[in-house]
Amino acid sequence: MTCVYTSVGGGKAARVVSIWMLVLATSAGSLPAQPIVLQHATGNTKFVLDTKHGNLAAASLAGRAVLSACFDEYWSQADDGSFQARSSELEDEVVGVNTAAGRIEFSCRNAALGLSLTKVYTFGPVASSLRKTVLLRPYSRRQIVHILSRVRLADAFAKSASLYTPRQSWLGRTLLYGVRKLADIREPVTSTSGWDNRFVVAFQPDRSVAVSHWLSQVDGLWVPCSGAVAEWGKESPAALTYFPDGWRFRTLLAAENQATSASVDYVLHTGDWYDAWRLYRCLPGLKQAYAHLDAMPAWPQKIKYGSFWNPPWYTDYADATKKLCERLGPDAFFTIGVFGWSLDGDYET
Repeated sequence: MTCVYTSVGGGKAARVVSIWMLVLATSAGSLPAQPIVLQHATGNTKFVLDTKHGNLAAASLAGRAVLSACFDEYWSQADDGSFQARSSELEDEVVGVNTAAGRIEFSCRNAALGLSLTKVYTFGPVASSLRKTVLLRPYSRRQIVHILSRVRLADAFAKSASLYTPRQSWLGRTLLYGVRKLADIREPVTSTSGWDNRFVVAFQPDRSVAVSHWLSQVDGLWVPCSGAVAEWGKESPAALTYFPDGWRFRTLLAAENQATSASVDYVLHTGDWYDAWRLYRCLPGLKQAYAHLDAMPAWPQKIKYGSFWNPPWYTDYADATKKLCERLGPDAFFTIGVFGWSLDGDYET
């Protein structure tokens, strides 16, 4: 029997209002064989959880399939930096299931890498979203374990989907930032920019359906969806990778005898990446982190124009800036970035 959990959506944090057909057993000997369906109260958003491996099996919006089976990956790294083994949720075995209001918890073991994991699914703080938290229990095998969140789009959705990820860097042979058609991705493509982006949006040309996927928490604390540009971020598993059917980014890593967790959000919505950023700004952790900006002094709020000057023709930029100053008046402020380089190839901003 399929278990359906229904939640109220909207701008506020979702809450469970009813539980239908709650027949889940928590003992390993009588684990549920059928999938668990988490459904928002409107009935438009559904997330399906696989009870054999504990992974996200499917997701749909207004009856349209958006996600297919998504299996997180586990990479085992040796002391010398080499990756000695890989596994995924496909090799996870669910040994226990606990349920509560709006919370599904799978206890899993991965024999291939000697891991014990707990996966918790809840309705996310953003409307029509699912939050997945993976807790990696302490393990004894000497290795560094990387956990990567892997998204696979449903076939029909993928055919016409476009992908978006924020600007990563101007460095690197392969840059994935901006918008590109998924159909143009014929083989795995890993960004070499050194920017560990963990924010991807897939959307339809008519903006009818979209899915946003971002890292939201590490060890229970909100973290930005991307970090600093660094040399180590140029290769897998740190770097963002696109596939013909979706994408992958790293969520956490841990050494032996450490417990750590990471949470990602899957958000189904209409629109495109602009709407995704609007939803991302609703995260409670982000609001709290940037609450101090509400008390900023008055003068930065008067900034009305930003300009970036490229060499070698600065005169035109200066003339345009002068005209804008005349039109905006004495209360206007400008931000001006100047980019230049020398004959030997050095540059600075």
